[in-house]
Amino acid sequence: EHITIETRDKFNNLVLATRQLMRDNDYEIDYSNGRIIFRQPPLMVDTSTYITSNNILGGNPVYIVADYEYAPAGTRGLNDGPYGGRLSGELSDDRNNKMQLGGTYIAEKDDSAYELKGVDFSLSESTKFITPVRLSLSAEYAESTSRSMDGYISTNGGLGFNTVAGNNNSQGTAYKIKGGLQPAEWFSLDSYYQKVEPGFISSSSYNYQGSLRYGYLIQYDASKELKINLRYDNQELLRNAGITSQGKIGAARTETGALQGIYRKDQWTITNEYRYQEATGRVDSIQTETNQDLILDALKVDYAFSQRSNLYLIQQSTLKGDANSQTTLGTSFGYSENIAVNLQATNGTNGQAFLAGINKKVSDKTETFSNVSISNDKSSSTLQTSNGASHQLTPATRINAQQDYATKNTQATDTTQRSTGTTLGQETKLSDRWQFWASAQQGIVNDYNGTTNIETIRESGSLRFRYADKNKTAFDTKLEARFDEGDVDKHQYLTANTLRHKITEDITVSLRENYSRTENRTT
Repeated sequence: EHITIETRDKFNNLVLATRQLMRDNDYEIDYSNGRIIFRQPPLMVDTSTYITSNNILGGNPVYIVADYEYAPAGTRGLNDGPYGGRLSGELSDDRNNKMQLGGTYIAEKDDSAYELKGVDFSLSESTKFITPVRLSLSAEYAESTSRSMDGYISTNGGLGFNTVAGNNNSQGTAYKIKGGLQPAEWFSLDSYYQKVEPGFISSSSYNYQGSLRYGYLIQYDASKELKINLRYDNQELLRNAGITSQGKIGAARTETGALQGIYRKDQWTITNEYRYQEATGRVDSIQTETNQDLILDALKVDYAFSQRSNLYLIQQSTLKGDANSQTTLGTSFGYSENIAVNLQATNGTNGQAFLAGINKKVSDKTETFSNVSISNDKSSSTLQTSNGASHQLTPATRINAQQDYATKNTQATDTTQRSTGTTLGQETKLSDRWQFWASAQQGIVNDYNGTTNIETIRESGSLRFRYADKNKTAFDTKLEARFDEGDVDKHQYLTANTLRHKITEDITVSLRENYSRTENRTT
């Protein structure tokens, strides 16, 4: 599997940044239940340069994306599985004038009869006329065909899934064009256009199936101290749009415009933002960041005491639409050379939120962290805490421990989800080529639906060895056992093994073998 943390723009839902996580180092995964235990859980939101917000927890939303392989029931051999390839190359060797062209093909011969074909192009060019000019252009086009299968969507963090019926046959295309122009150091223009037809299917398209998006961003440095940003974003649902797209947009069409001025002088940063929003064909049962008619205005004053310490205040007012005033006070500071603290509190018309985090370097060998997130709005209340520590036991061995707790109560359905988890692990560098990991986890998940409570107790342990010769060979093997007690008692045992060998500078071969066995101890 590949686990990625994605930060998406709160105005248009497009991906802003991604971070690839490493298994055992960043997370442990429970394959049988589809659950991930993080070494340090990601935050619900990331910072955004735009200070207006419809949500109590402002900022750009953060998502966990899991891309995984599976063996369909009845698979007989390699001919029944997926296969494909990608070819790409640079058409120019000039560092300042890069041109790339690529193509991708994927097919899967199972019940879905899936096929994907795509091409992509990118150009990054820098030329000099009177002043330096920077030009960038990228384009992607793909088409897919398949016998559509039912999908599944969770609205409670993976504790339960609802079936989303697929069409009998699916086919569609998708394309995206992005362009950027910087004719001078003080001015730049960026734009994008993306369309994904309802029948198009790919691993990264589920959030955009049946949608059209386009927009632009203009950045102008009026002076050394003053910077002005103007952006516009349009989102539209196409006919037969996917249920995920409907949930992300929440209207037949939304338009969002933001005008922002940022003034920096010495230790002061003052930001003023005006935001206009209009929604057509709004779905009343869905609330998103952009599916409301409103005009917001916000002012942020930030004072930096030092490179590590600052204090800021944000005041948001509603000029048109449903009242959504917010006041946010926050600070980041170094309590000492070894302690860093972050605090933020928000009080608004629609609820309250509080975020806190502390990182402490106890010694040259030991570090600790604690994070807490609390929010309470009209629809639900949530609490998340995470506490952990790591210690360099010897020059070759590092140990870590983490305790997590999360609870969410949804008022409309009178449901409560609660989970706790404890993780212990160690990493040892046995030699220049050998490494060893060991970990143990215990977790309890409670799902209360208003009348009954379903509790699952989960325990697991794993051992992993890795051999790596940087010049030639790498071998990785992992053994794991998992035990679940609940409505259904299950025991699962698995092993994952990979071998990679470099024959020549241009040829590398790799082998992979995974095996798992699950025992139902209830029946």
